Amino acid sequence: MNARTQMTWKIAVVACAALLLVAIGAIVVIETQASSARGRQNASVMKLDKQLVGLHKQLADQQAAAAAAASAAAAAQASQSKKHVSSGSKAATIPPAAPAENVITSDQKHVPTEAEVVAQMAVDHEMQQAANVPWFYSAATISGDWARIGIGAPQSYNIQPFGAYYHKISGTWTYVTEGTGLTQADLPGCPPELLI
Repeated sequence: MNARTQMTWKIAVVACAALLLVAIGAIVVIETQASSARGRQNASVMKLDKQLVGLHKQLADQQAAAAAAASAAAAAQASQSKKHVSSGSKAATIPPAAPAENVITSDQKHVPTEAEVVAQMAVDHEMQQAANVPWFYSAATISGDWARIGIGAPQSYNIQPFGAYYHKISGTWTYVTEGTGLTQADLPGCPPELLI
């Protein structure tokens, strides 16, 4: 090879090496920027997760408060109606009209009943198990400190309807089990009328 060809090869090798170094530098810069963006995105997701957990806790607290209020209102109503029944005769007196502050108007929010609260708890439980299913429920049947809620899904999901059982322990409804054809042996203490 002559000197001119050798020089051309050396220049070509140096140019290729320079281009390779520039490409490596660009890759490092791009990866650093992408890593930083992923870090910011992960921080945002974590922040949203914390907010979601906080909202779930607030919802659970409000549901518990609503259930307690519904229970207290039911007890007060039962107590009030017992006071108005005459013990010596067969006739019962009509309870007095509710004071105006206790009347629910259309601009006030509906306070859920205890049955509505425990039914929503059952649907929430199922949503945690299978969020992609549009669960629905029948009205909760409450007997003492036990409740059964009929749970189902649209036929296209091929899920057999079943009962979800809750037990009220220390004033709080607690999930026990779910299924069909349960017996007293499966749920000791559960009233027989709830076992279907």
